[in-house]
Amino acid sequence: MNYILAFLIFSGVIATGHALKCVTCKVIQPGRTLNDCDGEIEECDKNTYKCATQIEQNSVDGDIITTVKKGCFPVDYKDYCGHRFELNAGKGFYLSVFSKCCDKTDGCNKDPIQMPAGNTIPNGFKCPVCFKQNSDTCTPTKQECVGDQLQCINYSGLAARPGEMAMDYAIQGCLTEYACMLNFGGLPGSQVLSKHYTCTLLPSP
Repeated sequence: MNYILAFLIFSGVIATGHALKCVTCKVIQPGRTLNDCDGEIEECDKNTYKCATQIEQNSVDGDIITTVKKGCFPVDYKDYCGHRFELNAGKGFYLSVFSKCCDKTDGCNKDPIQMPAGNTIPNGFKCPVCFKQNSDTCTPTKQECVGDQLQCINYSGLAARPGEMAMDYAIQGCLTEYACMLNFGGLPGSQVLSKHYTCTLLPSP
């Protein structure tokens, strides 16, 4: 009888498993120098995919805001892991995000993060590009896309830069393909608050 009881207890321990714990923090700072934030280790819930450290650079007319965020990363956004995503709307607006994920040990996301260099080689595609604040329209010009920017995006509606109030934006530009599939969820700093956007694949003329 004691053997059966011990087996049931042991089986319960195995079934329960070990919940992943991740360093959790978030810092927003002007410029490009930010690469780390400090926080406490927190236990993740069952919807967690891995621990993540993310860095985002949001640039409007050359004014750059960098966000670094660490925490438990939801399974819904696992396709961000290990990838650099970017949206290029010409000189007016640029957004890049890189997410680094791990699950080997608790607190494995404690280290700083650096934004990888973007691929600047033209890829044969062109998109209309333009950017305007406090508006739902802008007048585009054509621009060559680079690297893995394989889609064109046309966005209008509410959005918020990291740490700022939401306002209306009109954005057209070149976009990394999988970002639209994730509906722009999981960004560490910027908030996309409108669903009024389309992503299309347009070959160069």
